[in-house]
Amino acid sequence: MTELWGELNRSTGSGTVTLRHCFPADQARLWQAITDPAELGRWMAAVTITGDDYRIDFDPSDPAQQTSGPIEHCDPPTGFTLAWLNAGEDEASRVTLTLAEGADGTELTLVHSLLPTSQDVGHAAGWEVYLRCLEAHLAGAELPDWGTSWEVFREAHAARQ
Repeated sequence: MTELWGELNRSTGSGTVTLRHCFPADQARLWQAITDPAELGRWMAAVTITGDDYRIDFDPSDPAQQTSGPIEHCDPPTGFTLAWLNAGEDEASRVTLTLAEGADGTELTLVHSLLPTSQDVGHAAGWEVYLRCLEAHLAGAELPDWGTSWEVFREAHAARQ
């Protein structure tokens, strides 16, 4: 069975994905990896930050593969909250990342809430893959294949619902 770092909970018509993982990096290093657009481009996607707004281009050649919104809260180096609006959608979901130093590194907690239940399994799988890409990036290792990994995690999360 595929090891999941997260869980998906559904209530009141929406889904919430919560993932926790301890990364073998100090808080400052992990903060840099999740907030520096140049680093995000290496393990996640092209990111642009303008003032208090961000845009992620998962596929720069396809405007439908874009997410954007305001940065609602930012408290370096402990966390931030984003309104997450996918291209073509009317309602934003919310992503909160929190970092806490521990004995073996830094624990990252990611909560993606207010997801339509028609999309929550896909988002859960996507975050599972992206956090593994982040771990590989921090280790200087090859990133996992996104498409293959996403399908494995999508099936694992769907089986739990």
